[in-house]
Formats: sequence, structure tokens, C-alpha cells
Amino acid sequence: MTSRDGDIAAYSNSYPEPELLWQIRIDSEIRATPVVDGEQLFLRSVDGKLRSLSTADGSQQWLVSRRVPVLSLTGNSEPLVDGQLVFAGFDDGKLVAFDRADGEVRWESTISVPGGRTEVERLVDLDGRFVLRDGIIYISSFQGRLAAVQAVSGDLLWSREFSSYQSIAVGEDAIFLSADNSDLWSIDRRTGSAFWKQDVLHARRLTAPSISGDHVVVADLDGLLHWFDSKDGRLVGRIRIGAARSYVQPIIWRQTVLTLDKYGVLASSSLEQ
Repeated sequence: MTSRDGDIAAYSNSYPEPELLWQIRIDSEIRATPVVDGEQLFLRSVDGKLRSLSTADGSQQWLVSRRVPVLSLTGNSEPLVDGQLVFAGFDDGKLVAFDRADGEVRWESTISVPGGRTEVERLVDLDGRFVLRDGIIYISSFQGRLAAVQAVSGDLLWSREFSSYQSIAVGEDAIFLSADNSDLWSIDRRTGSAFWKQDVLHARRLTAPSISGDHVVVADLDGLLHWFDSKDGRLVGRIRIGAARSYVQPIIWRQTVLTLDKYGVLASSSLEQ
């Protein structure tokens, strides 16, 4: 577990009381979920650093640092691990692949280039959780672009103008994501062209979408959960799950949708067929 104060702690899964195995503190805030793979823990902090720690005792194996712009969004995307590579997105709009053994850069791909006169206009953070499917990384940036990148080489397959700081959901033929204005999009995985855009929830501060069977599910600022047809974007159902905004991407478990609002209220919902 981690904290915004820079604390990192590991516990055993012993019953009935977990046992503290080790605890360390770094000199930066942690807002991204740490990723554990084998005997390594990969940690992204808000100061532009990516660390590899030993899961055995928390000792640092390597550290890389990237420059953080004067102004950036609150939060970071979590690292992604595939084989010998660790992928991390940074606040300068770049996606970088590192060797998991020593932190050496294997490739670097520019997803978005800062533009505009003000620091706000130049925000291009890669803050949403990017995903890997069939050897391709799908990634979006704030006020920048949505792109598909070859994981092995960093080659750009396609990109299009898009602004999002949310996580991406990947289906068989399409990726689904919420834009920064809360329009919901379905994008062709092969070409980057749009299958559909749904603006019925415009400006309702949507969560990242999740895929549940033939539907795309999002929650909003008023505690409502919405189901859309994944093929054409039609709104097919909604339910009130609470009175507060949901920030967390809905979790699909079997035939139910789990949501968590800002007050920590956990709810389970399903769409009647």
C-alpha cells in the first residue's frame, strides 16, 4: 500500500491479522497505483520518477527521473509491465519503455507535443491508465492525442486529436474512453477512426468506462450509473447508485458492476435484461 506522504508498505496476507513485512518512505507524493510483477515493484511518483523496488524488503533496484513541467495535472498513470519492458507515461506527453532489469531506455515515443502560450494550454499529461492488447499500447493525453503504439518498438501506428485523462477500455474491435468534456467515444482499434460519439452525458464528469458484455458502463457526478450499447452508443439503462460523485472506473465482476463514490460507499448493480 502507498500514501500521498510517500509511504510504501508491504503486508503479508496472513489471517486474521496481516503482518507488516517492510515499510519505507520516498521524498514525493504517490498517486499512481504501484505495480507488482514477480520480485519487483514498479512505482511512479509525482516528481517524475519511476522506481523499481524489491518486493522482499523494499530496497531500491533502480530509479529514472524525467523533468516535470511547471504545471501538470494532479495524478499519474500507473506503469505497465510486459515481459522485459516497463512502460511509463510522463507529464511531457512522452511514453517511454524501460528495461526492467536496469531501467535503461529501450525506446521513447512522443504522444503529444505541448502547444499554446500559457502553461495551462501546454498541459499534455499522460495520466490515464494506458492498456496493452495484442502487442499494441493504446494511450491518451490531456489536451493532446489518442494513439496506438507498437509495444516492441515504440512505432506509432495511428494517432488523432483527443483530450482525456481517463483510463481506456479495450474491446474486440474498439476502444472506449471518456473525453475531458465527458463525451463518450468508441474508436476503431485498427485505424483510430470513430465508430460513434455519445454526448448525452456531456459535462457530467464521467468516470472511465468499463465493458460489461455488450455494454459500456460509466458513472457520473450525481451518483448515476449508465449503460450504453457498445455497437451504436445508445443509452439503454441507468440507475442511481448513490448521492455522490464516483471517481473510480467501474469494476465488472461476473454480471454485476461495482462502483465506489467519493465517500467510500461501495455499490453493486446490474442491468435487467
